[in-house]
Amino acid sequence: MNARALALACLLLVIGALIGYSISASKPPVYHTVTATLLSTTTKTLELFITLIQTLPTTITGTAERTATWVSTVTITRAVTTISTTTFTTTYVVTKPVTVTVAVGVDLLVDKDYYYALLSFLSRANRSIYIIMYAVKYDPSEPDDPVNILLYTVVNAYKRGLDVKVLVDDVTFSSYSETIDYLKSSGVPIRLDKSKSITTHAKLVIVDDRYVFVGSHNWTESALIHNHEVSVLIVSDTVAQQVEEYFNMLWSEGRAI
Repeated sequence: MNARALALACLLLVIGALIGYSISASKPPVYHTVTATLLSTTTKTLELFITLIQTLPTTITGTAERTATWVSTVTITRAVTTISTTTFTTTYVVTKPVTVTVAVGVDLLVDKDYYYALLSFLSRANRSIYIIMYAVKYDPSEPDDPVNILLYTVVNAYKRGLDVKVLVDDVTFSSYSETIDYLKSSGVPIRLDKSKSITTHAKLVIVDDRYVFVGSHNWTESALIHNHEVSVLIVSDTVAQQVEEYFNMLWSEGRAI
C-alpha cells in the first residue's frame, strides 16, 4: 500500500469514529428499572419479666426446737406494663407462705457486736423481754448514748404491749438513779434483787422465750462501746425456758421499788 492509500484509510477511520460518536451521543440514556423487594415481616416472641419482692416479717410462729415457720409472703406487685423494642414487662400480685429453718446454737458476740445484735433483737421482739443486769447507766444528757437507745427500745416494746420486766442490782439503784426514774416513769416493771447482802452480777437478757444473751456486757457506755467484753447469743427454746425459770425465781424474790 502506497502512502496516499494509507493516508486515505486513516482518514476514513477517523471520520467513521466521529460519525459513530455523534450517533451514540444523540441517543437518550438507558435507565434500568430496579424492583425493590421488601423483607417479610418477622414476628418475635418477647420475653416476660416478673419481679419478686420477698418480705420476711420478724415474727416467728414455730415452737419446734430446730425449726420455725416465719409468717412470710412473697409479693409480686402488679404495676405498669412496659413495651419497648426488645422487652415486654408485666408485674403480677401473688402471696405465698414460706417455711425456713432457724438456726439453733450459740453465736459469739465480742465488744460492740453485743450491742448491735441485742438492739436488733429487742427492736424485733413481739412477745417478751426479761432483763437481769448488774449495772444500767441511763444518761439523759446524751440522747445517743447506746444505753439510752437500748432503754428506749425496751420502753417502746412495753408500750407495744410486750411482757417486759427488768431486775437490777443495788449498784444501779444507788449509783444510777436516773435509770430507775426513767423506767418507772415509763411504766416498765422494775425490781431490785432479793437483798443488799446478795450481789446480782448477772448480765442476762431473754427475748421471746427463745433468744438468750448472756456474758460480761453491762449496760454502760464503756461496756457497750469501749471495753473488751465477751457475751454469747443462745438460740434455743429449751435453754430459754430454763433461764426464764431462774429469772422468775429472782423476780418473785425481788424488792419492789
